Amino acid sequence: MTVASGAAPTDEERIRQCKYYLNYDTHAIWESISPQGAVPAPTWEQFKNTIRGLYPGCDGTRLFAVRDLERFVTESALRGVYTRGDLGQYYREFMRMASHLRVQNRISEGELDRLYIQGFGPITRGKIEQRLLIKHPDDHPDDAQSMARIQEAANFLLSNTSPDMPGTNRESADPAPPPSGWPTATTYRRTAPTPPPFGTAPQSGQVQVKRETFDMDTFMAGIGKVIADNMA
Repeated sequence: MTVASGAAPTDEERIRQCKYYLNYDTHAIWESISPQGAVPAPTWEQFKNTIRGLYPGCDGTRLFAVRDLERFVTESALRGVYTRGDLGQYYREFMRMASHLRVQNRISEGELDRLYIQGFGPITRGKIEQRLLIKHPDDHPDDAQSMARIQEAANFLLSNTSPDMPGTNRESADPAPPPSGWPTATTYRRTAPTPPPFGTAPQSGQVQVKRETFDMDTFMAGIGKVIADNMA
């Protein structure tokens, strides 16, 4: 059956075309719950509702949970945001989940604002908060700053960084210095002088080590003479 040019396809034609592009296993599943030629023939809406039952969550109302966003923010805070590349990745992924949760009325704007600044990590977050305190000194400390203000401050602070390359986790990459007064790895390092080749004269400032040989027979003979003299 062909569809006339410009004519809207019927429900039967839509269903048949949907099944036509499936692989063998998926086609067998769909055909088992909505067989072709069934009487009465299902409508397009009935067919879609039947197929949706095979894929829980595909209705688009529960794509993300609030805990998914919280987990992402925690992971981002551990990595830190140090460049404009990091900022772009963090903002896009945050908005992908936040927009869905807002449409479903499962999170408030205030909660999103409080979560958003936490994902920058303690170093960049501290700089953002200092910047906002300078620009908005009359804001109450307990009031969360809006995402727009946070994003503006972050863009300003990271304006001299790469927009493409991600940064490194400087909090974990740079080891903390040892406490004052502790010995370091170089405190007890000693470099032994290299002796000159055997048979060559020492250079100025070098100490020549005297080399002596030890003759056991001569030593024992001397000991014997001393004993004999004492006995006599």
